[in-house]
Amino acid sequence: MRKYINRNLTDDQRSFLLLLEDSEIEIFTEDKIEKQVGRAFENISQILSNLNAKNFLTRLEKGKYIRSNFNNNFVIANYLSEGSAIAYWSALNYYGLTEQIPNTVFSQTTKLKRSKKVLNVDYKFIKIHPKKFVGLTTEGWANLKFRITDVEKTIIDCFDLPQYSGGYAELIRAFYSAKLNKRKLLEYALAVDNLSVLKRISYLSELFEMKGFSNFQKETRKRLRDKYTFFSPFDIKNGKFLSKWKLCLNIDEETLFSIINKGY
Repeated sequence: MRKYINRNLTDDQRSFLLLLEDSEIEIFTEDKIEKQVGRAFENISQILSNLNAKNFLTRLEKGKYIRSNFNNNFVIANYLSEGSAIAYWSALNYYGLTEQIPNTVFSQTTKLKRSKKVLNVDYKFIKIHPKKFVGLTTEGWANLKFRITDVEKTIIDCFDLPQYSGGYAELIRAFYSAKLNKRKLLEYALAVDNLSVLKRISYLSELFEMKGFSNFQKETRKRLRDKYTFFSPFDIKNGKFLSKWKLCLNIDEETLFSIINKGY
């Protein structure tokens, strides 16, 4: 970047950009950047505003900036909503559990955060109860780290709020193909506390004869009530009733097998 730092910049602006480069900082907040680069500036707000106007920096929102060639959308999402985590369809894609590439970056957060568009990228923030905010892991390195739900929590979240999963068929395929820690899967399912999630996963694991789900299914049976749930929240509201899991199968078994064999 040094060759692009020209005479149109003030000494302070030039020094600030060089410090960013030397510290390999791509994204930052105004209130912490001076400590990060190890130097205080008398007019840091003005420096940032001017560098933004000259396209050396891009302002994400008040007090949050990136270097203008930075495009790690997951890191940006974490900065837009402090304490958030990449989740749902975006996490499915990150783990290679869907071939579809979402046009929106999905994050979950325990605080209200309006969805927004930044640099032509849509960011959607889904507010959840703090007790559901489990199963998080950190990926990336240095200033490029970001929080994301782990594989098991991603699957549970997508069954909990399937409208953010990229499609029910994609979710069923992801569940079938993922290498899952069954203990963690059950732990997260109980934390999310959605009986429909337990019932749908138990049914699918039994139908597809997936190994290691006996405890998951046992815990589901303990919690069953008389009320039936539609297997798919998106399909027609009728179908065969399955008393074992208290489900109305509005997607037939032949179709479900077709989905995991990618014929759907």
